Amino acid sequence: MCCLTCSVTQAQFQTLTSRYDSIYSRLPYGADDAYKKAYTLRIDAAKEGIDSMVAKADYLLGLSSFYESKFLLAEKHFGEAVASEYALYNRDFSDRCWNNLGIAYDKQNRWSEAKDAYYHSVKIAEQNGDSSSVMQSYINIYKLEGRYYDYHKAVDGFGNLLSYFTRHRDTVHLALCHLNLSSMYLEKWEKDKFEYHINEALRWYEYTGNQYGIISALANKAEGLSQMQDYAASDEVLKIAKKRCENLPFEELKLGLKIVYSVNRIRTGTGLDEVETILNEVSASASEMGAEFIGLKLKEEKTILYARTGRFDKFLESFGAVVHEMESGNQQSARRLYEEVQAIYENEKLRNEQVRLFENVKEQRIWIITLIILLLVMLTAGVVIIRLFLRLRSRTRSLFYVNKELARSKPVVTDPVITENTGEMEDENDRLSNLYEMILIKMEQNKPYLDAGFSLQVLGQILNRSERYVSQAINKTGKTNFNRLVVRYRINEARRLITVHGEGMTMNDVAEQSGFSNRISFYRSFREETGLSPTEFLTLSLLSEKSESAKEGE
Repeated sequence: MCCLTCSVTQAQFQTLTSRYDSIYSRLPYGADDAYKKAYTLRIDAAKEGIDSMVAKADYLLGLSSFYESKFLLAEKHFGEAVASEYALYNRDFSDRCWNNLGIAYDKQNRWSEAKDAYYHSVKIAEQNGDSSSVMQSYINIYKLEGRYYDYHKAVDGFGNLLSYFTRHRDTVHLALCHLNLSSMYLEKWEKDKFEYHINEALRWYEYTGNQYGIISALANKAEGLSQMQDYAASDEVLKIAKKRCENLPFEELKLGLKIVYSVNRIRTGTGLDEVETILNEVSASASEMGAEFIGLKLKEEKTILYARTGRFDKFLESFGAVVHEMESGNQQSARRLYEEVQAIYENEKLRNEQVRLFENVKEQRIWIITLIILLLVMLTAGVVIIRLFLRLRSRTRSLFYVNKELARSKPVVTDPVITENTGEMEDENDRLSNLYEMILIKMEQNKPYLDAGFSLQVLGQILNRSERYVSQAINKTGKTNFNRLVVRYRINEARRLITVHGEGMTMNDVAEQSGFSNRISFYRSFREETGLSPTEFLTLSLLSEKSESAKEGE
């Protein structure tokens, strides 16, 4: 049961165990005090030579760090616990450590490492025959799947988990499943399903009295209401959440509430002076915690703030940082940001000019000067609008010709993988690179993506490889994921069909023949990939044909 040396009495061990139980009972609310006491417990256990209690103290230190939102520190302590000798022969302890280590990785956007840690936990729980622990680990796995890999697989998985936890009356994990499903449905803009699952999560968390869960659910609900543009209702939920976590150590959740509050101010155009200060404070705190998952959201909101306040030098710098992260594979809300910023950027330039001119009018108290200024405003606005229109038309046409050329080329080109590693790592990179080239060959020759039911599982069967290995090759060598790779091929096919057939095909037919399962998904993906809607692309294609025909006639 424990690693006692002959010099350690049973009484000493019982004393340390009692201290462990006392510290554990203080979590999550007294995390700061629990960390200090767990640190002292570890020192005392090490002096006594009780390895099992040293490992348990590391586990307490990891939990305390997590509840204080210190994710880098949590990773360190859980890593030490899982590497301990005690974890080798105590599978239950090892299972818990691996699962929490995965959560710490997840908070730092280290998704591959998080997924590996979760599967370690599943493997140990399966060896123990502990189906409940297996299901608990799958909550985190499906959360990752829904965000970065396979949304439909994650939704189906959570459905099975809900059934399991309902049968076993496990209300804590039942609430957690509802909370994660609400987040996924919010990302997909399925309002009714989002509202149902977030309210169910709140109901079960209130039933169990889990304050961390309650505040997490309130934060999700506030964010959902904000995205649905019900800012007043979102602010009311924020007030409730802020009050409930005021004296609690959940710094990560408090940062999330501040972000939603800032989003509401930016969207309604009120209190913009304080927003930048809040976002900078959140950014600094997130960096200290190692909460990398907050980074892109902050950059997006700062971009919108700079556009709304007319600070276009800052806007361009911030927007460039967002685009860089999106190109690196961390894209989470590209469609929303693209549409909103494009409108804001142009409108705010005109609005700031209008405000400046109105202020000049107020300073002049002579009607004739006022009329002159108004005429200048109209003339300036007309010139600006015409120039913007001509520039927009020129850039839109340039964008169309770029897409037209892309339709004639391969949507994905492989680059040689350059590595400084040697030995087994180099061999593994070569195997992944070769597998990725095989994937592209199959995609280009057989065009399996034209089937709406094409999935990572199907691709794995075609290549006679595991889904995980195929996904790893795409992620590491192609620097993208399976869904994005398939979308690129499908959009390339759609561009080709529109260019070749013109008005001879409906957009529904184009979507279906390109492999898309529905019109909404097709339109959204087309705009994200090309910068144009399918209808705009068709219109420009027809104009291009007429122009070329006219030149040939001359």
